[in-house]
Amino acid sequence: MRKDLLYLGIILLVIGVVIAGIATVEASGRTETIGTSMKIGSIGVYYSDELTVSSNGSVFVTGNTTTYLIPSQDLNTVNSTNVGSYAIHPTTPSGNSIIYDGLSGTYYLVAFGQHPPLITYAVLGSNLSQLVVYGLLIIVGAAIAVIGVILVIIGAIIRSKFTPVHQF
Repeated sequence: MRKDLLYLGIILLVIGVVIAGIATVEASGRTETIGTSMKIGSIGVYYSDELTVSSNGSVFVTGNTTTYLIPSQDLNTVNSTNVGSYAIHPTTPSGNSIIYDGLSGTYYLVAFGQHPPLITYAVLGSNLSQLVVYGLLIIVGAAIAVIGVILVIIGAIIRSKFTPVHQF
């Protein structure tokens, strides 16, 4: 039983590390652009670098300023009064985080104000739901690896009940 626990623990440890590792590599490969700075256009207008979103990609924005996702061809015609007619509507607006999902093309993030906005944005090469799946796989792989470590420790320290006693 001791060896069985030890072998099972080693197998689970390896499987867990492989699952978590592959999911981590896949998830990190889906993030194409991460940025935090915005350039000043005309007075009170700030815009990001051009964001190229591959087919069915996503843009994730978090910060304390209202930002708008604008198709790149409309950047020069946008101002604070007409931005609503050019802006792409977010898939999931929630507090300080905004997600634009299912995009394809080139875009800019635009903000208006007296000071540069404090935001972070990321262009994700695939649908956000795929990244959630990778995140869950990382958690599952880590849990399996932890169980494997526990079984290895138990298998290494327990002793058989029926240890023969040597008499002289």
